[in-house]
Amino acid sequence: MYCMISAKNWNSRCMHLSPILFFKRFAKSILRQMGYDVVPYQKRTSKHSPDLTKSRIEQRTSKYPPNLTELSIELWEIVDLYTMTSLERVNALVEAVQYVVKNNIPGAIVECGVWRGGSMMAAALTLQKMGVQDRDLFLYDTFSGMPKPDEMDKSHSGEMALEQFLSS
Repeated sequence: MYCMISAKNWNSRCMHLSPILFFKRFAKSILRQMGYDVVPYQKRTSKHSPDLTKSRIEQRTSKYPPNLTELSIELWEIVDLYTMTSLERVNALVEAVQYVVKNNIPGAIVECGVWRGGSMMAAALTLQKMGVQDRDLFLYDTFSGMPKPDEMDKSHSGEMALEQFLSS
């Protein structure tokens, strides 16, 4: 039996309810009038629970190509909105950074044409996950698009870049 409880509309059919059920319905009714909804609390299992972790990983990896590592998927989900680079290329970047670190190849990591920085974010997060803190990262961008080429801009074969620019 349903009963609506409010100061204006007291339904005497609610008198049959136990005091606890009566209070729950009364509180829910008052909160609904204020624009809130009360839903049952679902006890969460630990996020470290093996079943929950396995389920989350299976759900995440099922929508990605099988050759991607868990790290690449994790980083893609972080950087996706900040890069024009495809998922496959971000994966290749992650693997390249890992290769450089594992093989002790010295040098900085440079990105030219940063946009929102997602690719470099993937590189930086890869380094961070590997515990590397001694790599320099350089990000270069024009912030307004490339300038129009002038007479100094030529290809290796001597073709004027301005001609190529105007034809495209």
